[in-house]
Amino acid sequence: QLPQLPEAIIANLVALGIEHRFAKLIFNKPDVIKLLNVIASDSVAIQDSKIDINKLASFIVNKKIDISSNIKSQYQKLTQTGETDTDKLAPIIDQVISENPKVVEEYKKGKTAVLGFLVGAVMKLSSGQADPQTVSILLTEKLNH
Repeated sequence: QLPQLPEAIIANLVALGIEHRFAKLIFNKPDVIKLLNVIASDSVAIQDSKIDINKLASFIVNKKIDISSNIKSQYQKLTQTGETDTDKLAPIIDQVISENPKVVEEYKKGKTAVLGFLVGAVMKLSSGQADPQTVSILLTEKLNH
């Protein structure tokens, strides 16, 4: 009836598919371990909601998910990708470029850090629906031509 040694707990977490670095950070949190074991053992729930157990562990470690509330909905919000349709994003990107000529000029002079401002402006105009990575790529392509 001795408790498991930390190495054994970490090994069990790694066997679930959790990276060793995350397992080392959560091995002493029984509530988190129990939750991860339940989710990992329920393959139907994982398939239905497409939960990546390692990504979930990362979110828990990085305090992006509160395990005391609805984990599935929190996970879905964090992994949800935004709009990636170029045809829908192009007019918004064009609008942001035309409304921010000074920022565009700074970018073209080599101050590439302002790209974040432009991505933020597109995100705001799209009500947060645009995928930031896609927006960044499209903006970079447009500004470099």
